Amino acid sequence: MMIRMFCFLFFLSMIPNIMAQSNFAIYSDEQMTSIARFERAAAYENLAYLLVVREIMLLSEADRRKLINKKTYNDIEVYNWLEDRLYSIINSLRSYQDIYADFLDLKQFSDNDAFIAEMRDQGYGKWLDYSLRFYRTYVLEQLKMKVLFPRITSEIDRLDSAEILGDEFQIMQFLLTFDDGPTRVEGSTDRIIELLRKEKIPALFFVLGENLNKRLSKQSASKVNELYRGFHIGSHGYIHKPHRISFDWKTSLDKTRRGMDLVGEVKKPLFRPPYGQRTKELLLDLKKNREWCVLWNIDSRDWNKKMHATEVAQRTIKLMLLKRKGIILFHDIHWRTAEIVPMVFDYFRNSPIQWKDANYLENLSH
Repeated sequence: MMIRMFCFLFFLSMIPNIMAQSNFAIYSDEQMTSIARFERAAAYENLAYLLVVREIMLLSEADRRKLINKKTYNDIEVYNWLEDRLYSIINSLRSYQDIYADFLDLKQFSDNDAFIAEMRDQGYGKWLDYSLRFYRTYVLEQLKMKVLFPRITSEIDRLDSAEILGDEFQIMQFLLTFDDGPTRVEGSTDRIIELLRKEKIPALFFVLGENLNKRLSKQSASKVNELYRGFHIGSHGYIHKPHRISFDWKTSLDKTRRGMDLVGEVKKPLFRPPYGQRTKELLLDLKKNREWCVLWNIDSRDWNKKMHATEVAQRTIKLMLLKRKGIILFHDIHWRTAEIVPMVFDYFRNSPIQWKDANYLENLSH
């Protein structure tokens, strides 16, 4: 046990600043053409995630503190969060037992090493090696956000019960969202929208007021409205800064609202705070204006230049299978996002998943 803990800590110490990536993402190359195939892939991802959660729970408090390496650390909160994840996954996996009794035995969860050996015997060794590395760094991402919350807010948790994270969705329902646009005329926003139209897949764009005004200075409001025709836009504030107490977030929201009024046919009463950082005062202002705060539970990290486009697509696919539903965060200001999104579409092509639009969010918010 001590040797395994040491190896785990040593591995993480070698990659302290690396976001969770996946070089060999999926347990199988089979297409997601049925509910059974989707659920089987989701079950495997949840099993790998569960193994990592248990690994961290088995560490001592001192080792967990060293692993997370944040001044604001409360081990009781961290352990409780891990325990919540553990039981949530186990309860989810119980629904698979009748379907996949041939490979799923919950009794094996009492011994990580035995279960890993069984997975290797079944031919999933290469997938498992990559998945354990992926989830070790991904869980660390989550834990670092958790220990900072609510002093520094993020998508890791709700600050208000009315916030939309994506976990409210039904199984196999997903919403594509794109932040920070629009770009210059004929830029990556246009390219992504052209791709979405071709695929007939809806999406929600959270526009920065500053970028929207730049676009409106080059194109008429009717042209910008035409760009987003068939989609919806929400507010991402005026400039990309954390909307916290020290920032004039009221002016940011008001200026963006005025810009969005010019292209009113496609706007929605939805707001996404930059970096997911918000305050209770900001949320009260949104309620007064009958707007809703929309976060995400699947972060593609498409902005991370250290990750190849294929790795970003693989990460997104893994997290979609892990979560089984939710809101996916992309950014339409990055040219390569138009290369990443088709890889996700191709993997789930002819699958039973549903791509939802912004109208679905309004139904959730009432």
